[in-house]
Amino acid sequence: MNLRSVLRALDPVAEYIPHEPFAQQRQFLALDCKEALYGGAAGGGKSDALLMAALQHVHVPGYSAILFRRTLQDLILPGALIDRSIDWLSGTRAQWNDNKKRWTFPTGGRPAKLVFGYLDNARDKWRYQSAEFQFIGLDELTQFLEPDYTYMFSRLRNKRGIPVPLRMRGATNPGGIGHLWVKRRFINQRTRKPACAFVPSKVRDNPHIDQDAYINSLTYLDEVTQARYLEGDWDVTDDNILVYPQFDEGTLGVPPEDKPEHFTHIVGGIDPGRRDPYAVGVWARDWDGDWWGREELYVTGASSVELADQIRIMQERWHVTKWYVDKRFPTDIANLKRAGVNAAPNLDVHGEDASRSVRPMIDVVSNILKRGKLHLDPSMRWHRLEMERYQYKDAETKNAGENPLDKDNHAMDAMRYAICSVEATLNITPQRVRQGQAQHPLPKPTSAKHPPGYTPPVPTPAEHLHSQERRMMDSWLAERRRRR
Repeated sequence: MNLRSVLRALDPVAEYIPHEPFAQQRQFLALDCKEALYGGAAGGGKSDALLMAALQHVHVPGYSAILFRRTLQDLILPGALIDRSIDWLSGTRAQWNDNKKRWTFPTGGRPAKLVFGYLDNARDKWRYQSAEFQFIGLDELTQFLEPDYTYMFSRLRNKRGIPVPLRMRGATNPGGIGHLWVKRRFINQRTRKPACAFVPSKVRDNPHIDQDAYINSLTYLDEVTQARYLEGDWDVTDDNILVYPQFDEGTLGVPPEDKPEHFTHIVGGIDPGRRDPYAVGVWARDWDGDWWGREELYVTGASSVELADQIRIMQERWHVTKWYVDKRFPTDIANLKRAGVNAAPNLDVHGEDASRSVRPMIDVVSNILKRGKLHLDPSMRWHRLEMERYQYKDAETKNAGENPLDKDNHAMDAMRYAICSVEATLNITPQRVRQGQAQHPLPKPTSAKHPPGYTPPVPTPAEHLHSQERRMMDSWLAERRRRR
């Protein structure tokens, strides 16, 4: 008998796993909870542990497992999951189907299956809508979005006669777009799910790797990435690329007093969308200057006309006095007003360049957040998710005063429209400032028609708002005339 035949006689899946799991991997494989995370540091045997876990029950007739990476390209990279599975399973009784990215295993009954999949965008999860698995594993979990992860629980189910546990497993390093939600769900002792397990593993725990050589390679990384990959540090943050790095679980909360008279302003922000999400948020500013997010609406594939009734119900429930809508959409504003929604174009906060307002408006929100005066209701799930992953392309882009990436920002835009439109009318709002590092007030404009030192009259907030609404309506009427 050859070695694989001997192993098969001792353990029905041993022929598929070419090396002995080390201590941390054995702990991970022995877990009987539904949900668990492995890893933390780089080189801790994460992908091996995940592949081992998926193979644990391939001797059971009808067993089905799937392993995910964020993209198909991630799956087929050298040394990645598919490449690794071919190294492990070639020469065994398992059969590979390259078109379906699937291994099948003989069991004496219905074959067992191990499938590889990806979740590159929000639509990809619907590809698995009718599938069912007893094991779902996600490699590099912090590259995934939380809604995609939680949706996959709907695919985790069992048929009678398949005596295996249902398991959702992840493996990852700290960092990435999902860092905060993974930390919240698995790592932070105050917020972690009670039934979730975390098994940490570092390069020094892995006997199958040249530890000294790999540690030397990690020393070439920047300090933040080095701390994450070498020590598995979940607390170190890269403030250079996140738009709102101050956001954490302490931002969540509800106001101590909850009557309209306890707030100076109750307003809403709306970022219209059709192909992109249509984002709505209700915000209240109290007498201490704290901003409280109260409720959100986040829908894809709907118009202002279709959502007007829901927005009007929110308006009545929270006593919203004004909805500040992206001023670039006058038709949406007009449609909302006709439906009884108190809609108005948002007011901008400008920097030195009057055509640029995104960064100055972000600065307004950031300053409120830094002072601990911005709070999200725990139910505002999409606002929280976007605040966690809204980021710049890189540190150079941020320092140069450029705008963040145009993604994960629909609720963030609605939030800016609401908060900044109010702050722009308050005396406490800082004067217009230059963008970049030097934050000095702009000089007051002068005109050749007036003597030096002349200061033109400043319109009142009501006059400013009326003027902007009039320009919006003129633009809308001109558009209608053109269409006729």
